[in-house]
Amino acid sequence: MNNKSSDYTFLKVICTLLVVIGHAAVMYTGNGVVVPASGSRIISYLSQYIYSFHMPLFFVISGAVYNLCIEKGKYKNNLKFITLKAKRLLIPYFAFGLLYITPVMLFLGFDKSSYFSYAVNGILLSRNSRHLWFILTLFWIFLSTVMVRHLFRKIPAFIQLMISAAVLVFSFKVSPDFQLRSAMYYQFYFYSGCILDRYFDSIAGQIKKLRCFVFVLPMIQAVSLFIMQTEYTKIIFSLTGILMMLSISVLFDFTKLKESKLYKISAKNSFGIYLFHPMLLYFVYYYVGVYAVNPYLLTSAAVIAAAAVSISATELLRKAKLQMLIGE
Repeated sequence: MNNKSSDYTFLKVICTLLVVIGHAAVMYTGNGVVVPASGSRIISYLSQYIYSFHMPLFFVISGAVYNLCIEKGKYKNNLKFITLKAKRLLIPYFAFGLLYITPVMLFLGFDKSSYFSYAVNGILLSRNSRHLWFILTLFWIFLSTVMVRHLFRKIPAFIQLMISAAVLVFSFKVSPDFQLRSAMYYQFYFYSGCILDRYFDSIAGQIKKLRCFVFVLPMIQAVSLFIMQTEYTKIIFSLTGILMMLSISVLFDFTKLKESKLYKISAKNSFGIYLFHPMLLYFVYYYVGVYAVNPYLLTSAAVIAAAAVSISATELLRKAKLQMLIGE
C-alpha cells in the first residue's frame, strides 16, 4: 500500500517548484510583465509545458488532501470548516493582494491606475490578482463542498465526474468576477482529486502494472507545444500531465529526497513560496532582464533567489507572530 499522504506532499512540493519555474520562464514567451533582452525559445517551450498541467495538478492535490481529511473524520462542522478556510485563504488573499501585489504592480509601472482603483478592480473583484487567483478560486470550491459533499459520496464516481465536467463546460459560457468562473472550471480537477484519494491504492496498482506507459506520457505532453490548442485539448493535456506526475510519484523511490533538509524546508514553506515568489521574480527581471544576460543563467538565478527569499520571508512572518498572513 502506498503512503498517499507522502505522495501528496511530494507532488505539492514539486508543483510549487514548477510554479516558480513557470512564472520565471513565462517571461520568455512574451506574455510576462517583462520581456528579457535575451530571448530563449527553449525556456519559452518549458513554460508552455509546465503551464499545460501544473495548476490543474494543484487542484487535484487539494481535492485529494481534502478527501483524506474527510476520511479521517475532519470538517464535520460546516461552519467551522468555512471559517477555517476563510482564515487560511481569504486573509492571505487580501493581505498579500493589498499590501504586496498592489504596491509592487504600481511601483514597477505594470499598472497605471491608482492604488484604490487597483485594490478594487485588481484584488476585490480579482480582475488582476496575479497568482492569488488560485487562492480565491480554491476558497469558492471549498465553499461548494459544503453543498455537494453528501451528494457526491452517495453517487458513483463516474456520475460525479460527469456532473463536474458539465459544470466545467458551462464555465466556458460565463465570465463573472471574483474568480467564480475559475471555480466552476477547476472544481472538476478538485473533485477528481477527491476520487483519486478514494481509489488511490487501486489507481496506484494500475500505474505499477502499466509502468512502461509513464515514459510515453512526457512525449504525449510535448505534443501540446506544437498544436493549436482549444478549450477541450487543454483539458486532455492537463489530465495527461497530472497522470504523468502521479505516475512518477508512485513508481519512483524518492525516500532520500524526502528525508533531505531542503525538501523538508520546502514542504514546510510551500504556501509561503507560492505567496511571495512572483513579485520577487518581477523585480529580478525588471532590473536585470534589461541586460543581455544568458537566459539559462538568469532563469536559474531568479528561481533560486525567489524561492530562497520567499522561504526567509515566510519564516520571518512566523517569528513575528504574523503567521495568519500565510494561512497558519
